[in-house]
Amino acid sequence: MSFANLESVTLRNRTTERDADSFRLTADGTWAGFVPVAPGANQIEIQARASDGAGITRRLAVTAAPGGSEPPLASDLLPLRNALLEECLASVKALRMEAERARVEQLRRLLREEIERERARARERAAEQRKRLQLDVHDAPCPGAR
Repeated sequence: MSFANLESVTLRNRTTERDADSFRLTADGTWAGFVPVAPGANQIEIQARASDGAGITRRLAVTAAPGGSEPPLASDLLPLRNALLEECLASVKALRMEAERARVEQLRRLLREEIERERARARERAAEQRKRLQLDVHDAPCPGAR
């Protein structure tokens, strides 16, 4: 298939039914991504489609051994891997920041609710004190009265 008019590429683990993480496709037809694998045999599927509608699908059998070492990577692929790792790091940072923003917003909401409850209790205490004050004034004997 000619990659001159590459429209799309997908990379998916058919065993786990998960798409590649941090997948990137560049204008020159270069593509890369990290595919999560399960222990044991995995079927990896790559689909490419050209702008004229032509397409191709390839499947690779990959076996992941828990505790096994990572296979060596060709030196010309190292820049792609490093770029993907940088994207992963940026994604993790963005997720962390979003989680932190959500946590802070939840704390603000909880504090606002607590403040409103305290204000309501303060209003109730103030109303009760006014009632007692009125009762004390009306119930007190007048000086010099018999």
